[in-house]
Amino acid sequence: MLVINEELLDAHAELSGSSSTAVERTTSDRIPIYRWNGEYFGFIHDNNLFDATSNYVGWIEADGCVWRSNGTFLGRVVDNNYVLRCTDAADPAPKVSPAPPASPIPPFPEPNRLGRILPFGWVDALEQTC
Repeated sequence: MLVINEELLDAHAELSGSSSTAVERTTSDRIPIYRWNGEYFGFIHDNNLFDATSNYVGWIEADGCVWRSNGTFLGRVVDNNYVLRCTDAADPAPKVSPAPPASPIPPFPEPNRLGRILPFGWVDALEQTC
C-alpha cells in the first residue's frame, strides 16, 4: 500500500517537475480517503482506489499519481487521505488502464472529518467523482 506524505507545496513542485516525491509504504490493509470537505469517499487497497461501496475508481502509481479507471488523470494522493489536483499544471496524458481488480468487501465506513479550506490553485479531485 503506498501513501504519499508531503505538503501541498511539495506536491505542486513535483507536478511541475522541480522535485522528487518521497514515497512511503505502509502495512495497513486499507487507507481511508476523504473529500477535502471532510466527507468519507472510500479507500485505497492494493494501490487501487475504491469508493465507499467498493466500486473501482482507479489506480495509484508509485509516484502518488491517481488515475481513473478509464486511464485519465484524477490527481495526487496528498496528506495520506486526500486526492487533489493542481490547477496550475497540465494533466499528464492518459494511460492504458490495467484490468480492473476484484472489488474487496467494503470496510465499515469511516466517520467524516472536519472540512478543510483548499489552497489557491488546488481542487478536490473527488468532488467530480461519484
